[in-house]
Amino acid sequence: AEHSGLRSLRGLVASVAVAGLCARGLRIAMRSGSASFGQHFMPSLKNAKRKRYTRPKKHPGSWDAMRQPRRYELYDILEELDETTPWYTIVSEPEEPMLPVEGVPLKERYPWAGELQRVHPDKEEMENSEEDRMAPLFLPLSKAPPPTGRRQRYIERRGFATGKQPPWLNRPEIGYEVHVPHDMPFKKHRQPEPWQMGPKLRQQWKEEQEAKQLAAGGQVADDIEEDDDLDAALDAMDE
Repeated sequence: AEHSGLRSLRGLVASVAVAGLCARGLRIAMRSGSASFGQHFMPSLKNAKRKRYTRPKKHPGSWDAMRQPRRYELYDILEELDETTPWYTIVSEPEEPMLPVEGVPLKERYPWAGELQRVHPDKEEMENSEEDRMAPLFLPLSKAPPPTGRRQRYIERRGFATGKQPPWLNRPEIGYEVHVPHDMPFKKHRQPEPWQMGPKLRQQWKEEQEAKQLAAGGQVADDIEEDDDLDAALDAMDE
């Protein structure tokens, strides 16, 4: 009887130890994966992790699991372009930027671009109008200043260069300023008048106008004054 009681006690201890090991192993296995969902000793899953472990899963070997996505011909073309197209291309630029000619029709505005073909007549008519034509995107600040003055800054117009942060960036050089009165309205075309220009900018504008007159075959004001002086001298000699 003593031996049978001892055996039963040993069996009970062994069963308790095995049950504890099984419970410990079960807890370790429950710490990861979808098996941890719903266990009383584990925290409840929330948000994205809950959707991750509770979503419907495809059965291995089924048609849904073995189906391959359709392969379009465009994918092969994109792979070929990715292998053959260089990352960057060096384009040579002229020493001086080629700016459009202002105040002329559309087909004469870009002489360095060649002949403009396939331009819709309505588009050409709109661009030939000084008021209706679109504003150019790339012009220096001296020819298209940003919104300046109290009236123009009542409305926040974004996309224009300003000289706020850092204060020296996009600020015009001394002598190239453009004076904008506080009561001047904002316009699409903001080509400044000579009285708005600084001294250096006004001198540059005069040189550009003289160059345009010479290119058009005309005479500059200085040449006209010299011709008048020469005529006056010849008339004095004849007298």
